Amino acid sequence: MASTPLRAGMATDRLRRLDDWLRHDFIEPGLIPGCQLLVARHGEVVHRATLGRMDVGRDRELRDDALFRIYSMTKPITSVALMMLWKRGASASTIRCTASSPPGASCACGKPAAAR
Repeated sequence: MASTPLRAGMATDRLRRLDDWLRHDFIEPGLIPGCQLLVARHGEVVHRATLGRMDVGRDRELRDDALFRIYSMTKPITSVALMMLWKRGASASTIRCTASSPPGASCACGKPAAAR
């Protein structure tokens, strides 16, 4: 860890409660097999936890170097990018959707449904 929770102004016991919450509410009921948690403050890692299993069938513990397959992340990433632009003062009329579209693709951004 790059910094201690105390030096970062965070309580160690409250950070451990996050681990307990994830374990109790998500891993033990079987909602997720495992997870990794990282808490940073002011750019410094103050808490890290690896919880659960990476292979439930083989009863293999989740490791710190585990790789995760993340599917269908286009919408969350695009949403965050748009929120960042909005926060910087961009409006719907100034955000060009064609900037990342392939050549020749049609774009209906900002047009009424009847005009599409």
